[in-house]
Amino acid sequence: MIKWILPLGLLGLLSILGLILIYLIKPNLQQKFLSSTYIWRVMLRKRRRKLPVQPIRNILIFLFQALALTMLSFILAEPKLFTEGFVNDDTERIVIIDGSANMRARFAGDKNSPTRFERAVREVKMHIDEWLITNEGTLSIILAGKEANFVISDATSDNYSAVVMALDGLECTYGTADMQGALQLAEQRLIVNPAAQVILYSGSDYGNLGTAVTVRNLANISNEWNLGILDCVASLEANEYVFHVSVGAYGRISGKYNLYVEVEGAELGDGASDCPVLTKELTVDVNSDSSEYSQVQYIDFRASDPDVGGSEEVFCSSFREVKVSFKNLLDSIPEDDTFMVYGGEREKARVQYYSTEQNIFYNLGFHYLRDPMGKVYDIQYKQAYKQSEIEMSGYEFYIFEHTSRESYPTDGVLILSDPDDLSGFGIELGGEQSFSGLQYFTSPEPHPLTQYITVEKMGVTCYKKITSYGPEFKPILLCNGDPVLLVRTVGQPVVIMPFSLNRSNLPSSTHLTELLYNLIKTYLPQTLEKYSFEADEVTKVNSQGASLTVTDPLGTAQTLNEFPAEVTLNLLGTYTFTTQFDYDKEQKECKAYVHFPKDESGLFRMIALDIRLDKVEAWKELGISLFLYLAIAILVVSTVEWALQSKEIV
Repeated sequence: MIKWILPLGLLGLLSILGLILIYLIKPNLQQKFLSSTYIWRVMLRKRRRKLPVQPIRNILIFLFQALALTMLSFILAEPKLFTEGFVNDDTERIVIIDGSANMRARFAGDKNSPTRFERAVREVKMHIDEWLITNEGTLSIILAGKEANFVISDATSDNYSAVVMALDGLECTYGTADMQGALQLAEQRLIVNPAAQVILYSGSDYGNLGTAVTVRNLANISNEWNLGILDCVASLEANEYVFHVSVGAYGRISGKYNLYVEVEGAELGDGASDCPVLTKELTVDVNSDSSEYSQVQYIDFRASDPDVGGSEEVFCSSFREVKVSFKNLLDSIPEDDTFMVYGGEREKARVQYYSTEQNIFYNLGFHYLRDPMGKVYDIQYKQAYKQSEIEMSGYEFYIFEHTSRESYPTDGVLILSDPDDLSGFGIELGGEQSFSGLQYFTSPEPHPLTQYITVEKMGVTCYKKITSYGPEFKPILLCNGDPVLLVRTVGQPVVIMPFSLNRSNLPSSTHLTELLYNLIKTYLPQTLEKYSFEADEVTKVNSQGASLTVTDPLGTAQTLNEFPAEVTLNLLGTYTFTTQFDYDKEQKECKAYVHFPKDESGLFRMIALDIRLDKVEAWKELGISLFLYLAIAILVVSTVEWALQSKEIV
């Protein structure tokens, strides 16, 4: 089939009438032949016997001229050729339902009222009979959730029940909507059938989306308003946490509202910990009668600040959790009335050191790390001066130097420096290898314990030769081909250095501090890099143990065994991350909070999209243009007409 993009161009066919008029008013001159001699009379008789071709030539000239004008008119109308499979059906409906968190808004004051999303689904159901049965049309439904997808495609009256079931199964997300992707899917359908009608159900204003899109805005300025906690950030200032709270107010909202801050784990002024829950009341004052009202207020809370009801006797140098909430608010979006803050306790890196020939090297190394790593790790160093002072539990790292024991602690990382005997670990030690100068190390392959370290500049003048070790051990550093840094890769972590720091260049350089830094980062990695997320965020997680169990707010758990791993947080609320160890160490737990996306809290939003769907534009993007073919045809016709005009046919 052929579609005319600019049908008005066909008015050019009127030029044929003008051509006819020209021929009608043109003088009709006849050619006469006169002969005065016998020869000319003979030739004239022969000429009269020939066919009268002059009228035929004139008719052909007229036809070719008319044909040229016709094709020129076609070019003005921009014809396009479409295949037999092309559809031009205005009974097709393409429905887009906004599945963003913003569509969870309901009428303020009525917690049982339907949400915007529920109202959208209900309206679509009301039109199914009209679209599929009365109009005998087709229906496609697109859900614009985290990703845009067809819920059902090309449904007819035969698929009526399937459409209803698909609508009943739709769920609104807690994140943002891929509206751009949804419109692109609709655009693909318009390419097949430009006459289809696109209907968008949303609570946001996306501007002018084009003539092919009809927007059904479900926002209700009379019955919707929202007061939401957009964010709460904890920052450590002068060894005390300050909580920066952002509160957004939207719509017709007036009055003073109480914002409650509840802190668990705040310390008392005398340094005692585990304070009972500390609750403070803050006031949020808003006053607007306009549905277009939108304001964000920022409130800082410090537990010891008397201006906000604090006390110098209570401060937060650490906390287990903080809850910021509006209570019994009954606004349009209750999901953003609460915000939890975690991550207020630093990771403990407790170190116990024992040596028969004590030195300060390890102490200094960990001491230098306290400042750069202090925001994440609480490094505590203890030295046991006697065998009787050695504690067998409660530490993350145990360092034993110049000694051997029948039993070792089993709940932390063992670091055996210049050990006397390793038979308990299945390792045989040979004699000492001594040199007149430094012998430098080599690394068989990269390892986390040696990152950021120039291995080739580390060396010793003496080490104990390791003659054999089990498959559970892996050499990290070598000297003359012998292992000088050996780690156990299964079970309890064990790090073996068969040399004395006194006989190496590690203490006199930054290598020891770098090695201890890598030791902490390798065996005490942060499970999470942050503790606050928006819904549908993907985060990287790590584990200090063999596995990590992630439990969502509904209690559903999944266990991860390979790290680092990625986890999608698609539910609002508190996620719990539990680390399990494959040795005698108690499991560890940390929490993170997934909050309502702050951009979704605004009820009456205007969002700009860089896509526009117009029916005319859809036609222009389709079909095969006939311009070139018509231009060639005009050239051929004009050439023939010129030839007829310039040469007499006899």
